[in-house]
Amino acid sequence: MCLNYQAESQSIFFLDSTKLETTAAAAATTTQQTAPPLVANQQQQQQQPSIQITTPLKSLNCAEKNDTTVQIPPYCKYVATTKELSVTGTFDEVLPYAFDGLDIKLLNLSGLSLKKIYPDSFHSLENMNILYLDNNLLEDIPPGTFSNLMSLNYLSLQNNLFTKVTSLMFQSAPYLNGLSLANNNITSIEENAFALSNLKKLNLENNNILKIGSSNLAGLSKIMDLNLAQNKLKNLDYDTFVNLTELQNVNISFNSLTFLSNNLFSSQEQINMLDASHNQIEKIGNSVFERKRFMTQIYLNDNKLSQLDDNLFNGMDNMEILNLQNNLIDKITSNTLTGLRELKYLFLSNNFIQRLPNGWLDPLGNLFTIDLSSNLINVIDNEPFDTPTRLQHLNFSNNNITKLGSGWFKTNGNLLELNMRNNNLTTFDADAFNDKPVLNKLDLGGNSLKRESLRDVFLKFNNLEILYLDGNPLTTFDADEARYLSSFPSVKTFYLNGNPLKCNCNDLPHWTDMSQ
Repeated sequence: MCLNYQAESQSIFFLDSTKLETTAAAAATTTQQTAPPLVANQQQQQQQPSIQITTPLKSLNCAEKNDTTVQIPPYCKYVATTKELSVTGTFDEVLPYAFDGLDIKLLNLSGLSLKKIYPDSFHSLENMNILYLDNNLLEDIPPGTFSNLMSLNYLSLQNNLFTKVTSLMFQSAPYLNGLSLANNNITSIEENAFALSNLKKLNLENNNILKIGSSNLAGLSKIMDLNLAQNKLKNLDYDTFVNLTELQNVNISFNSLTFLSNNLFSSQEQINMLDASHNQIEKIGNSVFERKRFMTQIYLNDNKLSQLDDNLFNGMDNMEILNLQNNLIDKITSNTLTGLRELKYLFLSNNFIQRLPNGWLDPLGNLFTIDLSSNLINVIDNEPFDTPTRLQHLNFSNNNITKLGSGWFKTNGNLLELNMRNNNLTTFDADAFNDKPVLNKLDLGGNSLKRESLRDVFLKFNNLEILYLDGNPLTTFDADEARYLSSFPSVKTFYLNGNPLKCNCNDLPHWTDMSQ
């Protein structure tokens, strides 16, 4: 048996069955006292060393190295000033009153292969705030286990073998603020299983929950964060969250949901974030986001949405992130994004959008980033980026765009990155930008550009740091063009690979100058 702990004064104490060492003289005294038997069928009671520390301890780590030990005895009860206790080793169970005499705030019993705890295992720890029972082999929590833990705020039971949550498991823990049951094998939850009126965070991620309704979540009147990700949910009734009026963050990602009903969040006026990504959602009720003025983030990516109703997001005045990538959306109208006046990040990549109509960005004056990559866009109506004057990052890669329209970015003086890779560009019209563009990264790789169309690029974009021209049918650059390139004061990276260039040795000095 080995004890190892650290004092606030950084003194290190080590105790085994024969030796005690300390770097702070007279900081500890040893006594010999009789400890409870290590093994239930042990023939003789063994004398176990104990230690009494007068120096205040910040944390303590107990490690049992006897392979025959299958229970946690109260070895450390004599260290009365310890505030954090972490036990390591392999044990089957925690004995009743195992920590009697300790006044600790945090107890970590993670990774011990525990199979059983008793109703009185933690009885004396009335001042404990945090209890970790992660990564064990627990299948059940006896009723009354937490009855004396009036200060317990956070309980972690993740990575165990629970298959259901009963109404008795947490009945004795009414003061919990946070509870994690992630990474178990839970398939069912009894009614009123979480009658925890003070609970604010509940994590049920990565289980096998097939169905959850309002009765399973009854009593969570103060819940703010609910994580149901990575389960087997196929449907959520309209009243699933009806009693969770304080709910702010909801994660229902990585399930098998196909529909979000109109009244699903009708009681959540303060909702801030919804992650419904990686489902099979085909349809969203047209009023599901009605009066959600405090919502700032919506993740609907990796679903099967084919269309978005007009005005679906109307009234969402504080939305900042909208992720709709990896869906089946084939159409955007001028009213699709109405109401999102504070939106900063819009992700629509990997859809089937073909056309961007006039006015589609009119409501979005504060956009920083737009990602429309990997669509089928071939028609963009004139001056599509007039309104988002703060736009800094625009990704149009992997579309069917043949040209930049004149004046596209005339009113936008903040664009820093433009990605037009893998389109069908044959020309690049620098008149699409204002007279003093601040663009520092331009990707024109994988197009059909010819050298004649690029001279304006070399002349106009004086702030470019990274320029991609790889994968175009460029065959030559004459000496004048090489001089243009070498005159860029800020270019740090220039890609020309994948072009059928025909090198003229007479131009070599100009290219050499540019590379320097």
